[in-house]
Amino acid sequence: MNKPTFFFLATLLLLPITFLSAQIVSTEIPENFDLLKSPRALRILTYNIRACRGLNDLFGLNPALSGNIISALTPDIAGIQEVDRNNNRSQGEDQILLLGKMTKLYSYYGKAIDFSGGEYGVGALTAEDAISVRTVSLPGKEEPRVLIEVELEEIVLFNTHLSLTSSSRIESAAIINDEIAQYNKPILLTGDMNVSGEDEIFQLFGDRWTVLSPDEMSFPADVPRERLDYIMITDPTNKIPVNSPIWIESVLKSGVVPTIASDHRPVYIDLDFEHIKSAL
Repeated sequence: MNKPTFFFLATLLLLPITFLSAQIVSTEIPENFDLLKSPRALRILTYNIRACRGLNDLFGLNPALSGNIISALTPDIAGIQEVDRNNNRSQGEDQILLLGKMTKLYSYYGKAIDFSGGEYGVGALTAEDAISVRTVSLPGKEEPRVLIEVELEEIVLFNTHLSLTSSSRIESAAIINDEIAQYNKPILLTGDMNVSGEDEIFQLFGDRWTVLSPDEMSFPADVPRERLDYIMITDPTNKIPVNSPIWIESVLKSGVVPTIASDHRPVYIDLDFEHIKSAL
């Protein structure tokens, strides 16, 4: 084989690798990604951590992947989905407790199902200790789902991971909306909704919740094509109506973070909560 032919074939072989490498992002947050948080901001995060196994099991079981991302983002309130607890898949680890220790945040867990000799569900991390924590069962045709409610002094977090089945998501949205009446302070709703904004559940949510997270794709993490991960807010007292400019003005900053530490990208907002409180 002469040299021109050899180099031509070698170039053809390298093309797919070059194309793929252009799509791959790091398990860490890029250095040029702006993480700066305003001093007055309340940072809210939603993150499906895929049981700390990274994108497509590329890195094996590695809680440090999720822990490092969450720590770098410095959230005050985080809704976490796909959390293993004391099961065989994750070598008996209580993942949300471990992430709480790694990030120096309070941790809370909501069981969805028994799984692999232990449990699987959702979790929450907060900078302040909770007043109360409760879980509410949600339907799922393929597997039961759960909503965790974490009440803090001035705000409440609802966090969930909705079903893959449309009818179950619709039932869940109605249950979540009914839960609003349990509180008299602003409520955040974070979660992997397992569907984009065109789904019927967003008509149900749209009557009660204002979406604050950015209109950007978050799944799959390497080449996002779907917007599955959301942050919403509501005021049970209705002093601030749904879709009021006050909600939108309160978002100081937002982003979808490019990392393959999971199959979802983390989504965050910086919220001017003092501005919200002044309107209540």
